[in-house]
Amino acid sequence: MSNLNFSSENNYKEFEKNLKAEINTCRKMIDEGKIFLVMDTVEETMNNCVDNENFTDGIYFIERLLEISPYNSDYWYKKGVLLNIDCKYENAIECFNKAISLNPGDVEIYLDKSISEEGLDLNDEAVKSLEIVLELEPTNDEAYYNLGMIAFRETNFIRAKECFLKTINLNYESKEVYFDLASCSEALNEYENAIKFIDMYLETYPYNENAWYNKGVFLSVVNRKEEAVSSFDFALAINDEFARAWFNKGIIVAELGQLHLALECFINSYKYDSFDENTVYNIANIYADLNKNEKAIEYFTKTIKLNKEYVSAYLGRAQSYFIQGHCISALNDYKIAVNISREDKEAWLGKAEIEYSLGKLNDACISYKNIIRIEPENFNANFKLAQILFELGNYNDSIKSFIECIEIDKNNYIPYFYLTRIYSIIGDPVNAKNYFILTLNYGPNLDRRLKSEFPEIEI
Repeated sequence: MSNLNFSSENNYKEFEKNLKAEINTCRKMIDEGKIFLVMDTVEETMNNCVDNENFTDGIYFIERLLEISPYNSDYWYKKGVLLNIDCKYENAIECFNKAISLNPGDVEIYLDKSISEEGLDLNDEAVKSLEIVLELEPTNDEAYYNLGMIAFRETNFIRAKECFLKTINLNYESKEVYFDLASCSEALNEYENAIKFIDMYLETYPYNENAWYNKGVFLSVVNRKEEAVSSFDFALAINDEFARAWFNKGIIVAELGQLHLALECFINSYKYDSFDENTVYNIANIYADLNKNEKAIEYFTKTIKLNKEYVSAYLGRAQSYFIQGHCISALNDYKIAVNISREDKEAWLGKAEIEYSLGKLNDACISYKNIIRIEPENFNANFKLAQILFELGNYNDSIKSFIECIEIDKNNYIPYFYLTRIYSIIGDPVNAKNYFILTLNYGPNLDRRLKSEFPEIEI
């Protein structure tokens, strides 16, 4: 195999050397005023420049040819092609229009003109040029394919799919179009069709790692996880530095509960793409799931270095800090998280719980109030707020919060119990008795405990 590649490289270098010599010879003959004697050679050299995208020399030769033959439509067409290569689309369109005026029936001119129009984001004009091609040549598969690509870029996936199917029907040899059909099906959430088309593509191109990768993605969406892993493995067998294949395989095997294998996949993904924050975050998460909190903190920190506003990384690191007993560090991360995202309930909850555990009851109140702001019907947050207010001796606000808990869940006896206690403390025997009875009604088998705790209340 290496000898074959070496030979091919030598052949290409030899061709380049010959082409350069040919270009120099032609330029010399033109400079000497002998272009009429070497017209065929100049034209052939110009065509070689077009084929090899050498627009600098190609433009020089085509302009010399046009000086001699200004009404040659093919020369104007070739000049347009060369200008397209140089991304000078407006000038290219002028040349194509000149070629069309001289030869309005040449479909190739319209095809390349549509490329110029697309380059200028003139998609409607490009579509018109391709429609003219189909008027002149209804079975032109290239026109249908280009129409499909325009439709795809405009997210008109149904139209794109129709054009790609027409392409493959007109030219069964265009097997690469199956890849585009798979992409359309994916965009239309037709994943079974996407799998079918990618399989048809792979019959002809079995060593395309992107096709195997895409098949793995499609299979994972339809919950065929083991098959998806196999597809990612095929992609990696072709290219073991394919970071996204390692990443997606890691996602699937993690879902299958194979955490050590998932960790290996994410580490390989990180090896080949060390700037992907989601990969680093997933490594941290796996370490956390494996109770390796030191390593988890290391990788959560790396994630944050890549993206200082990655809220989930702060939350993950805070949890690992908390497990290790580093409550202050955990609290600092929760504070950063809520500053980044004021609507993140999980961040507020983590902050509130640590504040409560550290005895920062007023701060905890503020955090629970933010959770309630985000989710007013959250019983646990309302109950915890009411409890803390009770511990602070703020009985009026505590009563309001416990009543809010009852409005959310009237069948839970605990708020009634606390209200009984509060009204007993503040000396309101009527309300204390009422809530005592409600506690008994909603809390089965509490008679003995309640009579022991509130002996002064008689029913």
